[in-house]
Amino acid sequence: IVQAARCSQCHHTFDIDLLKDQWARPNEEWGCPECGQQLNKDVIESYFVERLNKELASYQMQDQECKKCKGAKATILSASCSRCHGTYVNVMPRESFLAYVKSYHNIAQYHGLKWLQETTEHVLHSSGVTA
Repeated sequence: IVQAARCSQCHHTFDIDLLKDQWARPNEEWGCPECGQQLNKDVIESYFVERLNKELASYQMQDQECKKCKGAKATILSASCSRCHGTYVNVMPRESFLAYVKSYHNIAQYHGLKWLQETTEHVLHSSGVTA
């Protein structure tokens, strides 16, 4: 969902749900739901690529927590928790992140958004997952 998209002609503000909105069909021009002005798909696609890149950065810089006591990892070099000697895990599981990327990949394929599709394929390939 693109939140608070704005029409350049009538300045109407609206959300875009690329999977549900009837006026945002694949292989068709997208228009403002208020005035019909054609929307720039490149701008919308860049929004999705930017969101994906931010999510990727958040995933890579996330904290780790102890699997047992849920305590935050205090130092980079510690291999186990100093309180309970449990192992550390990422706060956001790898599977959750990859599911997020795959959902963006599906949107890109459905709507023919090539830049977003290439970006998701690169992230998935770098993670050892096929698109």
